[in-house]
Amino acid sequence: MDLEATPVLDPVPGMDLDGYKAELINRFGNPNIKDSVSRICSESSAKLPNFLIPTINDNLRTGGSIEYATLVIAAWCYYSDKGLNRHGAKMEIMDEIKVILRYAAKGTDKDPLSFLRLEFIFGDLITNNRFTSFFTEMVLSIYADSNIINLMKK
Repeated sequence: MDLEATPVLDPVPGMDLDGYKAELINRFGNPNIKDSVSRICSESSAKLPNFLIPTINDNLRTGGSIEYATLVIAAWCYYSDKGLNRHGAKMEIMDEIKVILRYAAKGTDKDPLSFLRLEFIFGDLITNNRFTSFFTEMVLSIYADSNIINLMKK
């Protein structure tokens, strides 16, 4: 949040952004909130173009960090292709266009950018060398290792 989202947000009068971020972390860390990764990932094709892709584009324009957001896109590609979590357990993909996502992600072994060719989701991100270079590194690492957690510890 601090590295990629906060720098591109416009100020909201009366909003305590640091307090809001702390509340989000508390909520996500609460073991009493029973939520599933599948539900959180549901309809990603409708959510990510509205929330994550603009953040990536803003950071690309300003030279900001894109590492975490790009990792999310690479992990989404793997999830769309394999339908597995990092432990190898099957996960239901709940997305209206899951067949289209899976088809695009399946091409990753031959073309690491195949998922990004879904222009109606990613716009022209595929034309940005900085993004595609980092995405390629992330997606190939995930496919080779399938251990997403260790990627950001490099």
